[in-house]
Amino acid sequence: MKINFEKQFGKGTDPWYAKAERWVKKKFKNPYIQHLALGIVAWLKKIWIEGKIQMEMSSVDEQVKEIHKSWDGYTQPRVKIVETESEVKGLKDMSIEAYREAAKADAWLFGDYDGYESYDINTKKVSEEDESV
Repeated sequence: MKINFEKQFGKGTDPWYAKAERWVKKKFKNPYIQHLALGIVAWLKKIWIEGKIQMEMSSVDEQVKEIHKSWDGYTQPRVKIVETESEVKGLKDMSIEAYREAAKADAWLFGDYDGYESYDINTKKVSEEDESV
């Protein structure tokens, strides 16, 4: 007398492929048909896992796009156009202040640059000697 049994360990419900494998082993007693059916279940399991991975990766891509959209408000410099009265009657002087906004964004991302200068980091090095060849 031979007794075979299978037990799934762990909490929760069995995935569909574990149930399908048990069903195939119960249903088909012919070893050739059972082997063929188990191969089909394994093939379907592989396709199912690849599909789940593709769905999760597309979800991650969408999340990355949303993060980039929210970060663009902080990292993109805002161009400010300032108009002042000119010496010439009927004309206005115009200036563009994009650098200040870019500096604010840079300070927000990388911190204050004055801290780098106080520790002599990223400062221009000047040679004491003449650089003639």
